[in-house]
Amino acid sequence: FETWRRGWWQPVSRPMAWWNVWKSRIIRISSWGIIIPNEIPVNDYEFTSVIANLFENALICVKEFKDKKKNIYVKVHCNKEYLLIQMKNEYDKEIILDAVTGFPKSTKGRNHGLGMQSVLAFAEKIGGEAGCYLDNGIFNIMIFAKF
Repeated sequence: FETWRRGWWQPVSRPMAWWNVWKSRIIRISSWGIIIPNEIPVNDYEFTSVIANLFENALICVKEFKDKKKNIYVKVHCNKEYLLIQMKNEYDKEIILDAVTGFPKSTKGRNHGLGMQSVLAFAEKIGGEAGCYLDNGIFNIMIFAKF
């Protein structure tokens, strides 16, 4: 339990603050399943930082929508054999995918988009794959690694 508590709660304090703000704006967060054991085969801090980054990006994307589109779907499975992180949310602004990475390019200028770079670096470090795609107004992102 100590590993889970240390690894999960401390790094996500900023996104948890976001959660309290956005919760009041009625953003629906649906889970296909979140399964995380006490001990995981990846660095706790990096793991939670990636989840927090993806979650924060999704919150920012849906915050201005009307209630019908304020949905974020989350799936996280981690065990000794594999890791799967999947999130999806609706979007209405143009998303430009980088030709090299296939990930969204930040339109906010310099020193933005670092979170997505850290997602790619994490996937590479654990020997996994990361990818995203756009499907009829839904942004999908997934990280998968077999151990």
